Amino acid sequence: MSTPATTDDEHQRLIAQSDTLRQEIEDDVKATQPLTSELLPISSLLEHYTNDGGAAGFVRSATYLATRYTSMRKIRGDGNCFYRAFLYSLCEHLLRSLILEGQADEFERLDAFVKGSLKWSTECGYDEFTIESTLNRKCFDLCYELSTFSKLVLTNEQSVFYDELVEIFEYIGASGKEMATDGSARQSRLDASLSGLRERLNVENGPSESCTWYMRVLTACEMKSNPDQYLPYVMGEDYMDVPSFCSREVEPMGRECTMVQVAALAACLGVGVAVEYMDGRMGEGGEVVRHEFGCGGDAAGGRTRVTLLYRPGHYDILY
Repeated sequence: MSTPATTDDEHQRLIAQSDTLRQEIEDDVKATQPLTSELLPISSLLEHYTNDGGAAGFVRSATYLATRYTSMRKIRGDGNCFYRAFLYSLCEHLLRSLILEGQADEFERLDAFVKGSLKWSTECGYDEFTIESTLNRKCFDLCYELSTFSKLVLTNEQSVFYDELVEIFEYIGASGKEMATDGSARQSRLDASLSGLRERLNVENGPSESCTWYMRVLTACEMKSNPDQYLPYVMGEDYMDVPSFCSREVEPMGRECTMVQVAALAACLGVGVAVEYMDGRMGEGGEVVRHEFGCGGDAAGGRTRVTLLYRPGHYDILY
């Protein structure tokens, strides 16, 4: 009769060890990786692979990328890197367009979409109070730990999801209102606004987490609204329907994304995403394979395009 108890004790011990190891890894990631890094020279990518004795394919890829880009920004590798990189790069593009070029059309389009997205998300099955109401930070951390936001205990304290994203867009809009007359002044204003953006989106357990999860909600809404379009890709990931895929692979914080989530978020916001796919292999012409999603880069439409670097399991931003 003692054997089952011993087996159960051993099982619990292994679970505890696994939890401890996972927490140590998460703590190390937080201690060593900011949510978003400072702007880094693209040469740092080549230096990384050269100094670490990287595979020849990655060295060649880094060498090629150094001919196309000047800078990069690293994103924390916590499973949320695509959504975080997408949002950060999108906000940067909007600030540049408003301040340097005086172009407000794209910002106004996306601002209207974001402010109207709460109604859409509730129509897709998400609870309005979960998304809009204020949420105790301990509850947020617990839900992050459990990788689910399906059931939340609401309070009247700190963070929000939808409202946090709206506030980020309000910051962008306010930054673009005071137009400088000469190029030097505009650049100075842009630099200050970009610094303020990084400060807002680099706070530990701050707006970046809420906005990142809301990016996941929008991705899931896009997929649920157009299930026939995404079902073939979902079935390729061994899921029988889109809602099941979203509940397991899109909504939970910390879940890495595949190309279908990239395509869905690009389509949802009507922007483009260019991904330089750095996996150690080169294209036939000696280039890094590049994937394009969405409608960005259309000069006639003036739509935003964000450019990301993909390495196995991780996304960063390219400039």
